[in-house]
Amino acid sequence: MTRATDVAVFRGEARYPHEPPFHPFESYPEYPFRGARSATPNPVYAAVRGAMQHLGMDAEHFGRPTWDPLGEVIRPGDTVLVKPNFIRDFHDTRGDDIAALVTHGS
Repeated sequence: MTRATDVAVFRGEARYPHEPPFHPFESYPEYPFRGARSATPNPVYAAVRGAMQHLGMDAEHFGRPTWDPLGEVIRPGDTVLVKPNFIRDFHDTRGDDIAALVTHGS
């Protein structure tokens, strides 16, 4: 089981795709929308999936359609709020670019 103090770092390409829809670029067995794939790479999917794998979340089912990495945290009937990012009012390297304030759709 993942502990609240566990941290995963996934190293990969650090960019968001530009064109919606933001499906994964490759087929993942656990992805519920069979056949829906992006025409261009979507590193966001690989990063989130890789971080959950590194944390050992539902490790016994990884790579199978039954993989449910949040199943040990979220139970049927739970109410969940997803906070996709932590933001600041500036970007470290792009000056006054407001991209740091906007949650990307992917």
